[in-house]
Amino acid sequence: GARTPMPWRSGVTHAGFSSGEPWLPVDPAHDPLAVDRQETDKTSTLNFTRALFAWRKQHRALMEGAIRFLDTDEPVLAFERSVSDDRILCVFNLSAEPVQADLALTGSAKTLDGAGLEGELDGVHLRLPGYGGVFAALE
Repeated sequence: GARTPMPWRSGVTHAGFSSGEPWLPVDPAHDPLAVDRQETDKTSTLNFTRALFAWRKQHRALMEGAIRFLDTDEPVLAFERSVSDDRILCVFNLSAEPVQADLALTGSAKTLDGAGLEGELDGVHLRLPGYGGVFAALE
């Protein structure tokens, strides 16, 4: 239940985190998650995160916008980020089970592609797979 050192290189002492003895040990189960292994895997968490951050930089509301949370039932987390006329709805399923929900939206929402998350928003009807999400431009 504690953070452990970042595994940088697979198959080396302390997974490349340090040449010294780290405060906490590197779990051997983390070896396949080392950065050097993830960099070559297009579907890795590392490459997904890099792509998502690059996509986020294209949307001013996600970088600088104010946040307003929407009232939703668990396990759905929904909020709006906005700056000037740029408004983006962000909705996430925080569970492993698929969810369906209706959102209380004013105006229309158009799903934004390219974030790499799976989810569907049709009008106010939301369908998300386990740990899925959707981003939508609000008008």
